[in-house]
Amino acid sequence: MRLISMQDRWGAGSHASWHAICFCRISLKNIRQVSLAIYPEEKFMKRSLQKGFTLIELMIVVAIIGILAAVALPAYQDYTVRSKVSEAVIAGSSVKGLMSEAFQVDSTAGLTAAADSFNTKLQAEKSSKFVKDIIVNNATPWNVTVQVLATTGNGIPTGEDGKTIVFTPNVQKAPPTATVSGAIDWACATATNATATSRGLTGVVAGTLSAKYAPAECR
Repeated sequence: MRLISMQDRWGAGSHASWHAICFCRISLKNIRQVSLAIYPEEKFMKRSLQKGFTLIELMIVVAIIGILAAVALPAYQDYTVRSKVSEAVIAGSSVKGLMSEAFQVDSTAGLTAAADSFNTKLQAEKSSKFVKDIIVNNATPWNVTVQVLATTGNGIPTGEDGKTIVFTPNVQKAPPTATVSGAIDWACATATNATATSRGLTGVVAGTLSAKYAPAECR
C-alpha cells in the first residue's frame, strides 16, 4: 500500500501553495518572539523608556521648581525681616504701657512727665539687637518713635538702619487733651498708615520704615 504524500495528492504544481499555507500558520506572536530572540536589546530599550523620565519631562519639573522658588523666596525673606522688626514693635509696646498708665493717673501732664522720665535713660538702656533708640515726644501728640537697628549681621537690610516706627496716642479718635478722658488707643505707622486710618484714628505721625517689613497693624 502506497502512502500518498501531499505533494502527490495536490500535484507538483501545488508545492508553492503548500509552503504559503504553512507560513501563514505562524502567528504574529511567534514572529515577535523570534524577533526579540534575535534582537534582545530592543526589548531592553523599551523597558528602559517605560521606567524612566524623558528629558523634556525633567526640564518641565525643573522649570516649575524655579518659578515656585522665584515667587516664594522674596516673600520668605520679607517674612524673616518682619519677625526681627517685631522686636522693635514689642519695645515700643512697653513704652506705650507706661504712657497709657501716666495718662490715666494725671492726664496730659502725666504724659509729659512720663516722656521726660523715659528720655533720661541712656541709649544703651533703650537699644537692643534690632532697636537703635526709642524717643518719646513730651508734648502733643506725645508719640513714641522707635528707631530700627539694621546691620550686616542682624538680618535687617542695612538700608533700613535708623528708619522709624511711630506710635501715636488717640483718645476718643483724637490726640489726647486735658479735657478728655478714657483709654488710649495707639496708632502705629511706618512709611504708610492705612491700617490706623481705617480704624478712624487721627493725627497719626508717619514713620519711615518700609511698610513691607512692618507688621500689618503698622502699615
